Amino acid sequence: LLGLTISLIGSVWMYQKVQGAAQKDFDIAAQRVAYEIQRRYEASTATLFGARGFFNASQFVDRAEFATYAQSRNAQGDVKGVQGLGYLEKVERSGRERFIAYEHARGAAWFDIRTIVNDTMDPLYVVKYLEPAGPYHPALGVDFGSERQRRETIERAIEAGAVTLSPALSIANDTVAQQYLMLPVYRGLDDVATAALRRKQFYGLVYVPLVPSALLADQPDVN
Repeated sequence: LLGLTISLIGSVWMYQKVQGAAQKDFDIAAQRVAYEIQRRYEASTATLFGARGFFNASQFVDRAEFATYAQSRNAQGDVKGVQGLGYLEKVERSGRERFIAYEHARGAAWFDIRTIVNDTMDPLYVVKYLEPAGPYHPALGVDFGSERQRRETIERAIEAGAVTLSPALSIANDTVAQQYLMLPVYRGLDDVATAALRRKQFYGLVYVPLVPSALLADQPDVN
């Protein structure tokens, strides 16, 4: 009986030790994953601030200049889940046809504005540039403002004047969840003091599309 008791005590001790070691390994792995998530989001945030500075330093950024800038920042790079660098422009609904005609005149004869959901909300927030993409990417010309959750994210970013992350949303022609990390661009200044002034000075957003399920696909700790 004494031997059985000692054996049971030893078994419990070994179980607790193994469980403790497993918990410690799990905690270390979780810390590594958390650090990697933070690193990747911070890298995307740095790209956004750089892109906003590029717009602020230019009177006008054309399609070729944006593509060159995005390539210089390695906008997609080797980080899984980061889908590039884009730019949304504010377009008043009354100026929709004029905006399309202007894009055609500047060499983008294929450009058109499309909605995610039919709506009459004003203004529109149109994907004008997206790299790496090419002229026939399904997201180009899409009015993000025509879908409620995208529009709410854009409006939060405008009001806050800060990097804002959307909820997970479906991608055009795909079923994979995607998020958008967005930063507003204002006329004249990076730091606009009040929400009212931010709404007045706002003219577009730079954004990074992210696929959360792919962000850590190359990390062994996730598996």
